[in-house]
Amino acid sequence: MSGLILEIQHGALDKSTAVSDLLRKALAASKKLDIDEVVAWIEKELDGYKLLADLPDYRKLRGRIHVFNPYQGYQLLHMPKKWADTVEKFNVFDSVARLESVVAGNSDGTVTYSLDAAVANAIMKGMEVPLTPSLHVPVGSLVGVLDKVRNHILTWALDLEKKGVKGDGLSFTPTEVQAASQISYVTNIGAMHNSQFQQNSSGTQTYNSDKSAPLLDVMVELIQRLTELPELVREEVRADAETVIAQVNSPKPKASIMSEAVKSLRAVLENAAGGVLSSDMLPRLVKAASDCGFN
Repeated sequence: MSGLILEIQHGALDKSTAVSDLLRKALAASKKLDIDEVVAWIEKELDGYKLLADLPDYRKLRGRIHVFNPYQGYQLLHMPKKWADTVEKFNVFDSVARLESVVAGNSDGTVTYSLDAAVANAIMKGMEVPLTPSLHVPVGSLVGVLDKVRNHILTWALDLEKKGVKGDGLSFTPTEVQAASQISYVTNIGAMHNSQFQQNSSGTQTYNSDKSAPLLDVMVELIQRLTELPELVREEVRADAETVIAQVNSPKPKASIMSEAVKSLRAVLENAAGGVLSSDMLPRLVKAASDCGFN
């Protein structure tokens, strides 16, 4: 019987081996070798990701917004770049098994996803004839996520072999366990956000619409991550974020309304001290608001 590490390598090189099956073998090996960092990554890939802060970069994709015309079917929606750069982002939280199912069941090369109601409504407000928008993601992008996972596993297994870690069937010697602990593993390449930010000390509020894209990005992400906040403040955050989105996309945005909504959001995040969302989003909110001219 060949060692488990070599079996994993063979599976990673064989396209007929499902990535989910490959992950289960890698999970068994990493647990037997006491590699907690790899175990944590594999479990997220198998179960799906819960937090955006944990999401690796290879799971952050881009789609295109389409609207459904009852007479002509789906049509590409052209919109300002600052808006498209935000709403066309697509974060893949699904488990690997779910992704494999979506890819296998796709026949037209594109996967259609519904938008959050607040985002969809904001987009429709800018249309002469409001048509329901949705996000269309190339199935090849989802295949790319699966390939990244496969490649990570292959690289990891090759690194173990270089250190003499192969296993005997499903077993590893104490020497192999020790050798595995000497390897530096980099599996989660999620985004890290700069925690440094500056505040605008000016008492005046002059909205700089040219720099509103990051603020819009923060609003959309807040709506997408509402479940990470205490239930009592979720609707308040949604309302404030929707207000900012509506003003950013208004022909005549009102700086005073945006400023008050931003202040309210900042207060909520500051009171949620210690939470993952707060520590992640608060610096970005303050920086984006400052760039737009809000305290």
